[in-house]
This record gives sequence, C-alpha cells and structure tokens, in this order.
Amino acid sequence: MTASTSGITSGLSGSAPAAGQRPGEVLMQLATGYMASAALYAATKLAIPDILKSGPKPTSEIARACGAHEDAVYRVLRALSSAGVFTETAPRTFALTADGELLQSDRPDSLRP
Repeated sequence: MTASTSGITSGLSGSAPAAGQRPGEVLMQLATGYMASAALYAATKLAIPDILKSGPKPTSEIARACGAHEDAVYRVLRALSSAGVFTETAPRTFALTADGELLQSDRPDSLRP
C-alpha cells in the first residue's frame, strides 16, 4: 500500500523512498501531517474564511472578530499560508487564496469541513 503526502508518494510497503527523498523524510511527513488538518479545522471553526471575505485584514482584527488569541491566529494563518490556503499580503495581514475562498460558509461549492 502506498500513501500520498503533499503530492509525494511514500512507500509504506517497504519499498525504497521516492527519488530525491532523504532518509526519514517520509517519517517526518507522516508524523507532522496532522498539523495542517488541525490548522484547517481551527481556521474554519473560527470562521476565518468568512471574516476575510471582504479582503485582507490584520491578525489583530481577525482575532478580535473571532474571539481568539492574536498570536495563535497568526500561527494558524502562517501555517495555512505555507499550504496555499491564505496569503500574507503584508506583515501579519492575511487574505484568502482561491482555495481559501472554498472554505467560506455561504458558498454553494464550499469545501468547509
């Protein structure tokens, strides 16, 4: 059986790592893969995609709107920016990407978990 993590096929059946992978890289991807899904869950639970619907906002405003700690919101948004869900348009200011827009609650094609 093989599993795909971020587009990289890892050999769970004992096969050799994919070309270009260092030893342990697959293990690190498997061990930390939950972080992106946890951040995605937190962002949608706090309705951050809905808060950003009108455009980029600083983390202080986002945190105030969703009732969360500003530094925690910043860390979640930075993590999801590296995955392409949000984009940091200025220091500590974030906007939705096309993928992030799919997490808005009022969209008929919403992929919100």
